[in-house]
Amino acid sequence: MIHRLHLCISITYLLLRCAVGFASTDSLPDRLTPKEVTALAAETIPFQNYSEALLVIPESSAADRLYRDPRDAEIYRAVCYVYILENGVYFRRFAIYSPDRETLPYARRAGQFCALLWSAANARYKTLCQNLRSGVVNLWLTRRGEGGGEHFRNNLYFYSLLSERTGLEWARTLAHEYGHYLLPGASGYMEPENWGNGLLGERLFLRWIRDDLEAKRLEASQVPFVSLAELNDYCEKQVYPLIGQVRDSGPDRALLAGSRKASMDAFTGLLLFADQTYGSPILYEMLIYLKRTPARGARGDEFLTALERALDHAEHFTITLPETGATHVYLPRGTYLVTSERDTSEPLIALTEASVTRTQNGWVVKLETSRWRVIGFRNMRAGIQLQWRRR
Repeated sequence: MIHRLHLCISITYLLLRCAVGFASTDSLPDRLTPKEVTALAAETIPFQNYSEALLVIPESSAADRLYRDPRDAEIYRAVCYVYILENGVYFRRFAIYSPDRETLPYARRAGQFCALLWSAANARYKTLCQNLRSGVVNLWLTRRGEGGGEHFRNNLYFYSLLSERTGLEWARTLAHEYGHYLLPGASGYMEPENWGNGLLGERLFLRWIRDDLEAKRLEASQVPFVSLAELNDYCEKQVYPLIGQVRDSGPDRALLAGSRKASMDAFTGLLLFADQTYGSPILYEMLIYLKRTPARGARGDEFLTALERALDHAEHFTITLPETGATHVYLPRGTYLVTSERDTSEPLIALTEASVTRTQNGWVVKLETSRWRVIGFRNMRAGIQLQWRRR
């Protein structure tokens, strides 16, 4: 009798799974040609940021389809898909699930912002970041919870959907959870959370968007939730001070090895600094040299060592100096030809254990040791890029 009861329960469970749609069994394909898009039984909304993208919302006739998230088995009754055009084909990158069709406007804006995050990362990492193209990311907008979000595999959860929050809070939460999914991160922190790539995602993605709005690579109409003024204020408070600590004093290895909030901030500042100073690809190039274990991941000081080892092995790299004209940087030992696209007669600073000789094409810099040191120009107050190539 007990076995028969278990069998009935199992059959009922399987029937329920078949009756309720899951993210992995959605009816629309993961890729669409432009011709197939025109034949869809769905609302399609084209939009653009760095890339051409498409929101696809199944027609109301499909409203009886239900979706259940893979972690909590909560039911959602509406979905908005995000497709991004690459090489003439639309690839599904996100599925945004909302409680019902009345909350679809939230899903649409969230989908547009997620597409913006994907495209900003793709513009900088391209094929270096495997997670950009490893599958569809599901975002579950739920009414429950007390705000904030969570990350579970390829699923992002956005809680308390109908609570009052600013556009900046929307942008920060989405960037935070996507950072957990996409970005490398140190772990083992006791506060404010275990992994450091969520806060890194907030600060890195929002600074990219700010920079691209400022440089006119993006239009204000292409950025949901936040304005350039809001992003300027956010970066002044949350981003630039962390980068400035590394620029002014160099990284603090002992602090990076810690597990408190200050150590997570130091880790975030180090990677923000590396992104802005050596270029975005360095965040993935350094992973080749990162010491980590499946059990505990990697600490912040191990990311510092990985950054140094990546530069040790580089035949050439670029350093972007800040507006102040000078910064701490890590420079490996060796002899380099240093050039710049901007002509400057200012003497190049490479303090301590360095020989600097002016040439017709730039400077020859000879470094006896690998270390963090200050480089820059004594009297310059403008940003400049320096190309370093080993001789």
